[in-house]
Amino acid sequence: GPLPALVFLLTLLTGTVAAESPHQFRISIYPPESSADIDSRHQLAGLIEAGHFALLIRALDPNENLLESFQQSVELKNIQIRDKSNRWIDLDRTGPFTNGFIHYKRVRLKHPNTPLIRITAPVPSSHDFWELPGWYSLIPSIVAVVLALVFRQILLALLLALWSGAFLLQNAYDWKHACFALQRVFDTYLVQSVASSPDHVKVLFFSLALGGMVGILSRSGGMIGIARLLARIARGPRSAQLATCTMGSVIFFDDYANSLLVGNSMRPLTDRLGVSREKLAYLVDSTAAPIAGIALISTWIGFELGRIEDAYRIAGVPVEPYVVFLRSIPYRFYSLLALF
Repeated sequence: GPLPALVFLLTLLTGTVAAESPHQFRISIYPPESSADIDSRHQLAGLIEAGHFALLIRALDPNENLLESFQQSVELKNIQIRDKSNRWIDLDRTGPFTNGFIHYKRVRLKHPNTPLIRITAPVPSSHDFWELPGWYSLIPSIVAVVLALVFRQILLALLLALWSGAFLLQNAYDWKHACFALQRVFDTYLVQSVASSPDHVKVLFFSLALGGMVGILSRSGGMIGIARLLARIARGPRSAQLATCTMGSVIFFDDYANSLLVGNSMRPLTDRLGVSREKLAYLVDSTAAPIAGIALISTWIGFELGRIEDAYRIAGVPVEPYVVFLRSIPYRFYSLLALF
């Protein structure tokens, strides 16, 4: 009938529009006689002093691939270009893109004291001539740790730390980008990072299912039963710590499962025998990932074997991934030092 045909037509049209809408723009600058991106402060300062440079703008899809179907123009700020009379005029809007990009051989900054190129539409993007200081990369970690200690809310601390990192990637000198950075937190660094990788989805659902199982065990009294069983062996703080390490070594098949099961199972016992929560957390963490990293069979090892196989296949070297893993065990210093 006409209704299904209309729905199909609307779906086709909206899909076409979505396909032509870029997720972001990547702005690259380089000397007119070169094709290499500028990536140092000294070179950037030289370009500003020279007064002109080449400009390349690429439209990217959510996977950061070139969106060749994009053929529209974009609005620019702080860029000038020479006209036919050899005068510098403002370039407020580019010409139409070709195969997803547009290239200008000679442009300059309208305001050299504000070394920032900004795209205002259709998707806000910017390119700051001055790279951020290296210590800025510590800010998200510092935010996460400080807020976790102050508010005792891990998820809130991680979310705000992610927001701070997204803000730094957008433009750390313009607070107007804070709201846009918050949008990028959800549509890029949360939703897209999960949806773009089946492995991420598996880890998420596995952790949720395992956490639910641990909650059921706790509510049903299973954790107390495990603690009572271990209490027959562990009668003091040292023996309780030894029991924690032993249990962490037995659950070797997955590091997430190790942390969830051992931590929740041993907490009632260690609390009763006077072992601090901090010491319990250290023991659990020092047996979870290290054990899974050197166990002959674990979910982490399965992931590693896939990466090893891909790397050697790209390099064109025929090799057995499991043999490479076995030979790498003596060099897994973190795992070995944490355990021994």
